Amino acid sequence: MPELNKATIGKKYPPLEMDIELHETIYYAVGTNDPNPMYLDGTRPGGVIAPPMYAVKYGGAPIAHVMFDKSIGEGFFATLVHGEQEMEWFKAVKPGMKLKCEGRILSIEDKGSGELLSVESNVTDAATGDKIMREVFHFFVRGWGKMEKKAKAPEPAEDRSKPAFTAKENVLTGQTFLYAEPSGDHNPIHVNVDFANKVGLNGIILQGLCTMAFCHKAVVQKMCDGNPLKLKKFFVRFSKPVRPGDELTITGWWTGAKTLGFEAQNQKGEFVIKGGTAELGDVTP
Repeated sequence: MPELNKATIGKKYPPLEMDIELHETIYYAVGTNDPNPMYLDGTRPGGVIAPPMYAVKYGGAPIAHVMFDKSIGEGFFATLVHGEQEMEWFKAVKPGMKLKCEGRILSIEDKGSGELLSVESNVTDAATGDKIMREVFHFFVRGWGKMEKKAKAPEPAEDRSKPAFTAKENVLTGQTFLYAEPSGDHNPIHVNVDFANKVGLNGIILQGLCTMAFCHKAVVQKMCDGNPLKLKKFFVRFSKPVRPGDELTITGWWTGAKTLGFEAQNQKGEFVIKGGTAELGDVTP
């Protein structure tokens, strides 16, 4: 079986810059069903901020370089799926800012049935050099690697004795189209029914990062008094596709003084997000 080129670990890509525009940040809030006035109300003292999850757009800029980098592997992206996502915020983003994004290959790990390709993105304020955020995209490349099955270590039982919150989210019929524009994710499995059927998905599926945004919204509303600047770190593991029309139940529990675990299920009781974690903390306004 082909293997990803581990010599590319640490490879850096040319930095990219992006202007943050008000209409795009508002569009992102609308595309994730988030009416938070901190994203929408321009009469607020200090004005609006960009939704923190909008970082998938400005922080995801290097991903295009990675997907077409033949030095990693010829055609590896054809069997690639988005497995996990982690994000950490340092400073709020406001419309009118110019951001600089630098990406690199963080790691390549053989998982037995494929390889996990992790891409790190670090974002700074282009004008001041201040750290804005860090995120890591974890992509699972099916069928690549040594294909040597490894015994899975049993996962320790989670202590859920301290429930924190429960939230509901309804996925709109046109949600994938609403999200595609401000996020830049126009993958045809999200917006082209015929293509989604041809690849065996039985209809379009929601962008995983939109599902993540719903979970982020739930934590901000339920645990941060609606203030996204009180949420420092966020991680999800995508476990099953979400479809337009689904109703999601997001459940969280305390794992420490400032840390939470959470998961999301659809109306059938199937887990769509597992192993979610959140860390409360202050982000610079």
